[in-house]
Amino acid sequence: SPLAQKVCKWFDNRSRKALARFMHFTCKWSARNVFYQENRDKIMNLTEQNSGAPPGTPVYFGYLQRTTTELMAPVIEDEMAVLQETANEWSLRGPPCEIQCRLALKMRGRVIRDFQEQLYRYCGIRTFVL
Repeated sequence: SPLAQKVCKWFDNRSRKALARFMHFTCKWSARNVFYQENRDKIMNLTEQNSGAPPGTPVYFGYLQRTTTELMAPVIEDEMAVLQETANEWSLRGPPCEIQCRLALKMRGRVIRDFQEQLYRYCGIRTFVL
């Protein structure tokens, strides 16, 4: 019946959006990402000097991409091939421990919130994190 089809379509639309909202814990690394992670401190210091704005502001983020591009420009093809090999390795096995720790600290709030939502949605359990 047309009503049953509309109901099924409504449930399909709602369920797919809810599932897509949850976090995925895999990362496809690129040569640019590897370069940024390896030279992170230098890039952040230069960005802060060039922008004159504190980290986290929109002006700072605008300069962050430019600074990364400027520092990557003199990288020769041999170094770029090494960066791409590193990116492929990190995509398969994960980045080194210090980078994993830094990324985990950065994402901890979102991961905990996502875990709590899934636990409540699928098990009906409420949790509180102090």
